[in-house]
Amino acid sequence: MYETDTYDLSVEYWSKSAKRMEMGIAFPEGWYDTSIIIIEQTNGEHKFRWNNFLIPFRYSVWGLIIGTVVFSGLLYWLFDVMDRDSDALTLHDKPDGSVFLAFLTVTGHMEFKPNTLAARLLTWSLTFWALVISSAYTANMASFLISEDTIEFKYANLEAAQSMGATLCIRGNTYSDGVVSSLYPTLGKNMLRFLNEADCITAMNSGRCQGVVTKVATYEIYQRTAKFNEQCNLKWSGKVEQFVSGGFALPVDTGSRCTSLVHHTIDYHLMQLKATGEIDKIWEEFLTETTDNTCVEKKQVDMGGGNDSQMTSLALIDIGGIFLFHAVFCCISLLISLFRYKTKDRGKKTLGELPDSSHSREDFDDSEFELNQSCRQNKDDNRVSNRHGDRSNSIWKVA
Repeated sequence: MYETDTYDLSVEYWSKSAKRMEMGIAFPEGWYDTSIIIIEQTNGEHKFRWNNFLIPFRYSVWGLIIGTVVFSGLLYWLFDVMDRDSDALTLHDKPDGSVFLAFLTVTGHMEFKPNTLAARLLTWSLTFWALVISSAYTANMASFLISEDTIEFKYANLEAAQSMGATLCIRGNTYSDGVVSSLYPTLGKNMLRFLNEADCITAMNSGRCQGVVTKVATYEIYQRTAKFNEQCNLKWSGKVEQFVSGGFALPVDTGSRCTSLVHHTIDYHLMQLKATGEIDKIWEEFLTETTDNTCVEKKQVDMGGGNDSQMTSLALIDIGGIFLFHAVFCCISLLISLFRYKTKDRGKKTLGELPDSSHSREDFDDSEFELNQSCRQNKDDNRVSNRHGDRSNSIWKVA
């Protein structure tokens, strides 16, 4: 190249390649991401999705939640059947009412009126379980209910673009042009070549091509420039086609110009800057100062994949512990209720074996009444006999 033949160092963003190294060019540690990608002009729009409110949990979790609530409601109803004092409400003949109150607990309203230890343990466990589930749902709902743009990309990669007969734009006579033309010759023949990426994006916006083959760093610049991305619909499509690092270039040292020392010095300092994150900070400052800062979004991962969804619903492995916690307390409360039921039943049997105190009392009262009546009759008889005796004595005296 002219730069390396004329100067000891070319301060540019040259893409490192084996062909250029064969020409006697050395490349220190790269600082410019020249990985090859496809960008497209998308037409994103918000679409109505009726099941957005279900996204925070997977369907298996929703099924387990419903099963847990129904089981808890029926278990509480069973407690009231075994012991009518279990709840202040009358639920022993209303299993559906108990299940309804259990579902109501999930919304944050606890309408049970437990009176026994088993019922109180069950309701405490159910309310705590509902609190954890509601908190997890609320935390995810905030992000999941924000509808993201539904973006449909035409091409997942260059191979797909070639099979679909696409016409792409590219900056001609560059490393990217050479790679695409050698790997995908049919696509290379149909590509429109321009002098710079700005002309490529302009041609795509006007409909002359369906996408642009460019570099990651170049895309980040034009993505933030209002002139080329006024509607924020310039997106990275698919995955990275080839990972390439770009940066400075200098001739291989032949022992006459000491460029080897320059190469190793630059290489060392750039590696240090990348290790500490300074390169990323400097690049971000460059973008802030030189672009309009429109349509700023989080940088994609190296694999690209603009089609990938970052939303992850919670699975059983994430929140299964709270279900086990509630199951343990359900078992404990059931054991307590059974123990109370057996104890109460044994007490009734013990009382049944004792003589009937009410019947004995009645017999005693009847005997006492008969005795009193007999005593009263004897007293009356004595009084009558005494009177007759007195009369007989008085008549005898008169005679």
